Amino acid sequence: MKKSKHFSAKVSLLLAAMLLVSLAATPVFAAEYKLRIAVSHKPVSPWVQAAQYFEKELEALSGGRIDVSVHHSATLGNTREVCEMVRNNTLEAAIPGSAQLSTYTPEIGVTVLAYIFKDDASMFGVLDGPIGDYIDSKLAEANFHNLGWYKNGFRSVTNDKRPIQKLEDLNGFKLRVLPSPSVIAFFKEVGVNPMHIDWAELFEAMKKGVVEGQENPPFFVWLGKVYEMNKYYSFTKHMNEPGILVLSKKFYDNLPQDLRLVVDVAAKKAEMWQRAKMTESNAESLEKLKKAGMQINEIPEAELDRFRKVTYEKVYPTVIKNKDLGPDTKQLIDMVIWAQQ
Repeated sequence: MKKSKHFSAKVSLLLAAMLLVSLAATPVFAAEYKLRIAVSHKPVSPWVQAAQYFEKELEALSGGRIDVSVHHSATLGNTREVCEMVRNNTLEAAIPGSAQLSTYTPEIGVTVLAYIFKDDASMFGVLDGPIGDYIDSKLAEANFHNLGWYKNGFRSVTNDKRPIQKLEDLNGFKLRVLPSPSVIAFFKEVGVNPMHIDWAELFEAMKKGVVEGQENPPFFVWLGKVYEMNKYYSFTKHMNEPGILVLSKKFYDNLPQDLRLVVDVAAKKAEMWQRAKMTESNAESLEKLKKAGMQINEIPEAELDRFRKVTYEKVYPTVIKNKDLGPDTKQLIDMVIWAQQ
């Protein structure tokens, strides 16, 4: 009798679990592989904490065969530099925001299109499915192996001049934005002078007046002490950029098959842990920002529809015309929108 796919899948999972148990039960040996993870954030960040969670799980599951070390606070270089190191196989892993990889993999730029995702559940539904697999295949061409999509949260604008209550209120601002063509195109359309500054250098840039504001979810507004420079925080909710744990594909491919499985399982556990932790951290940070005196305002839904209209009618056509997301730009955008219906 032909066995069902469901039965085969259960057997595969059982065998994988038995293998992991046997690995974890083996005596600890001297490390055969060293895996360094670079993160630009401080230790309180759920991105750093997820990397440390991954470190603990992976070292235990591998029986000490893989020695993991987490390097936070940009000690190994800024985000752009460590991404380049991973690509060149001189660093094993990093956790950047997805926009940082669009230089090497244009397709990942779909994750930072303004108003492309409805909510967190919709975004991860897309990224954990076939569209995410397609992006992973493109990342692999640039020597990046995706080990997990991390939650960041919807980004909104802070500034030191006025609350954003309508589209025109953004006009004339100098804002720090993500280094993505579509992000820059969106902000230019709404009258902003956009510029990119690495996260580790943002506070000083704001202090010196290089930029008047920035855009981030609550946790990073709190973490970066943005509230010390910017009084106003307006929920434009224009983008939901995920973080991504990337490993050098060459490093991953050189691991024996049993250790690749261990890496994948530990990474999946860390990914799930991080998403839950980030949800909690954003909520807590918003309350801290209110207590710190930030003026926080929602933007009426009718006004947000104007933001979306500018995006859909002006930014997306330009992105498609320029093929900013690679040769299949239009199909990729259409598929992301369709997958959320």
